[in-house]
Amino acid sequence: MSIQIKNIDLPSIRVKVDREKCQIPMNCSYKCYTACPQGVFHVHSYPQVSGAFMKPDPNSPKNYLVAGSAAPKCTGCMVCTENCPEDAITIEITLPEVKEGEHP
Repeated sequence: MSIQIKNIDLPSIRVKVDREKCQIPMNCSYKCYTACPQGVFHVHSYPQVSGAFMKPDPNSPKNYLVAGSAAPKCTGCMVCTENCPEDAITIEITLPEVKEGEHP
C-alpha cells in the first residue's frame, strides 16, 4: 500500500537583511547569523574591499554583509529576528491560498 500526495503548495518564506541597520556583522556581539539553526545566513565581504593584497577591516562599516544565501533552507522559526540586536532581519511568510472545500 502506498500513499500518493499531489499538488501540495508549501508556504513561501522570504529572508531580508536591512543593509542600513546591519553594518558591522563581523563585530556584532550577538552574531544573529550564527543563531540560525538551519544555516541560512553567510557573511560575505564586498569584492571591492577584498583583493589579493588587501584584507577588509572587520571594524569598517559596510565592508561585510550578512546574506540569506541559503534562504530555501529557512523554516521561518524567527530565531534570527529574535537574536538580531539591530532589528535588521525580516522574515516574510506567505501561506498558500486554500479555497473553500479544499484541504491544505
